[in-house]
Amino acid sequence: MIHSVFLIHESGLCLLSRTYGDKSQNIDLLSGLLFAISSFARNMIGEDINEIRMEHHNIFYEARKTIVLALVTSDKKISKRKLSTIMRRIYTNFVQQYQEYIKQQIIEPQIFENFKTTIDKILHTSGMLKIDYSLAEEKTISSVY
Repeated sequence: MIHSVFLIHESGLCLLSRTYGDKSQNIDLLSGLLFAISSFARNMIGEDINEIRMEHHNIFYEARKTIVLALVTSDKKISKRKLSTIMRRIYTNFVQQYQEYIKQQIIEPQIFENFKTTIDKILHTSGMLKIDYSLAEEKTISSVY
């Protein structure tokens, strides 16, 4: 099950978060922690962090240039290859769609809000997200795994 997707600027500001399920989270606190761990690994150890394993969850990282992408999942059976492909698609689409803002260092989170739909589509086409369009007024989104 995919719980959350975070796109975090190198300044530590959460540009966008997408959470699935009922758990409420302090997005700023969580994204700050995720960025701090990534930054620590890069600055102190000289390596990018790729994954954090916990008892019930894993956090996968994709750190490139000025953006850190973090994906939180509780599914221990998802292959790293599949997750890597999904994360690469999210990152590539984000950079393509918002390249001018990124180049100009415009990092106002409300600018990126519409990208949540793209994340949903990527996860849906990869089989990681079920979208129920049968409801006329609203769409229901849930993680498959």
